[in-house]
Amino acid sequence: MAESNGAARVALVTGAAMGIGKGIALRQAYDGLDVAVNDIEANGDELDGVAGEIRAKGWRSVAVAAGVSEPDEVQSIVRRVAEELGTASLLRPERSELPRGRAFLSDRSPSAWVDGRRRPALSAGERTG
Repeated sequence: MAESNGAARVALVTGAAMGIGKGIALRQAYDGLDVAVNDIEANGDELDGVAGEIRAKGWRSVAVAAGVSEPDEVQSIVRRVAEELGTASLLRPERSELPRGRAFLSDRSPSAWVDGRRRPALSAGERTG
């Protein structure tokens, strides 16, 4: 979906290989966003399937299999999404230790996503920028 300035909106959905995370990813695409789907490497085949399902419907998607508990992994995810879809402006975490909801990433560095407890530091509904 284009924003008022013509830029595409990009969502990054973690835990997107199956279940609620997959449903969130599909909904974001249906709502007109380009969608990067992420999950752990062990779920890589399922994750590729979700991205393929999104692309088969004519939407843009990329699958990035990596964990989100290490800053280097998060930075790698962000770089890959930016290269293939553009800068992610919306994070939809689907992890049991995070509250459900939206976190806006626009001016936040990837290193700020991870706190000292080795889990993503963004909370649902947190706006940046």
